[in-house]
Amino acid sequence: MSEGVALDGAASLLDKSLLQAVGQEEETRFFMLETIREYGIQVLSNGKEAEKVRQAHAEYYLSLAEQAYHEFDGVQQSAWLKRLEREQDNVRAALSWLLEPGRTTKGARYVEMALRLSTVLWPFWGLRGNYSEARSFLEQAIAVSEGAGASIRAKALYYAARIAHTQGNNDRAEQLCKESLALYQELNDASGIALALHHLADIAWTRGDLETARVQGEEAFEIFSKMNDIASVAYMQLHLATLAIDQGDYTKGCSLLEESLNICRELHDKSGIAEAVTNVARAHFLAGDLTQVRPFLEEGYALFNEMGDKESIAYCFCQFGLLALSQDDLPEARSKIEAAVELFKEMGQQHGTTTSLSFLAKVATRQGSLKEARNLYEESLTVARASDNRLSIAISLEGLASVIAGETLPGESSQEKMWAARLWGCAEQLREGMGTPLSPFERSFYNDAIVAVRGTLGEKTFISARAEGRAMTPEQAVAGFHKDLPV
Repeated sequence: MSEGVALDGAASLLDKSLLQAVGQEEETRFFMLETIREYGIQVLSNGKEAEKVRQAHAEYYLSLAEQAYHEFDGVQQSAWLKRLEREQDNVRAALSWLLEPGRTTKGARYVEMALRLSTVLWPFWGLRGNYSEARSFLEQAIAVSEGAGASIRAKALYYAARIAHTQGNNDRAEQLCKESLALYQELNDASGIALALHHLADIAWTRGDLETARVQGEEAFEIFSKMNDIASVAYMQLHLATLAIDQGDYTKGCSLLEESLNICRELHDKSGIAEAVTNVARAHFLAGDLTQVRPFLEEGYALFNEMGDKESIAYCFCQFGLLALSQDDLPEARSKIEAAVELFKEMGQQHGTTTSLSFLAKVATRQGSLKEARNLYEESLTVARASDNRLSIAISLEGLASVIAGETLPGESSQEKMWAARLWGCAEQLREGMGTPLSPFERSFYNDAIVAVRGTLGEKTFISARAEGRAMTPEQAVAGFHKDLPV
């Protein structure tokens, strides 16, 4: 059918109100009445053109998604995100068709198209928090990708690793990322090698191995620097800054963040700018310099909101909530952090879930709701242990210790105080092993509880109980705590 005939046909259907034209920003879209659509699908499926039409449909949306992918770091990012949002159903239909079992056995072409489409959609899926959908499509494509090109397969493995890590499956994430790294090394693809190393560093950080995270992060930074890939250099500076902040070196962290922010502003990279300024806000907050927090945090939140980045919006809610908590605005703190918990759980983002639950427990503790606080810390600890997030395990243990230190149990037994000291000892040993000391904010939150328990038990007993905790694994500490002090 020629273009002219197709346009005449569309005009005729519009005149008869069988098609509806809807203007959406810079384009007009046409919608069929459902009965016309169903009839068209039936005629198409009964004819010989169905395969060609489906293929053309998939090729069009692959081309559109690839164009959007290359615009994600530019000034048109928001426009392309909105366009992909409108095309979600078409993109899903294209991917589902490409991955139909009978089609993936017809040759490598459809498999490669599925791999290409699922990888270029990652930035969109990531911003929208559609992790389960993204991982499902990527894992399906990877499962049939044996004969596909090494480059696109490596890319798919890398993105699948990132999602698995986000969902708390570190073993699967590491496996996928190492496979990706091996392929990139075979291809001598420096950029791919650096990306894979960066993500392996993130996995190591989650597991509490900050030294490996630093070494792999610095290796990736050096590769990007030699390539003169300035945008990636900025993101690696963000990674290294986060490590420095977690290790208590706020001066180094802020210096790296300032360098990263300057690059991102020069490149007009909204996502990078937002990441940098919110991390600057976090660094100032943890260091106890509250006057610098809100301006940076509000700038980052506005950009994340503009992009519709659900995960980062949730992290901003956490930071707004902690800021309100530090200023004794407990209703505002609860409101913001509860919103974060809801978003993280909706996305299945495990690190955010355990972090926000522990923050909400802090609010409940300040409000005197110790039973609620204990339940929240218990839930946070369960998520952290399932995803082997060592720093979050330590934070949850510290929180539980503070809660039971404030509880008054029937019989006025000293058991709760002993277990508070043991849990602090276990968390202390974890932090020392990772090199992640308590920040001034965290220390101020727990100091009063520690002083109270030390005073109740006496110095000798407190030191002995804390030493017992230091000799325990988190699993042993939790098991003993639950045995002696059941919920």
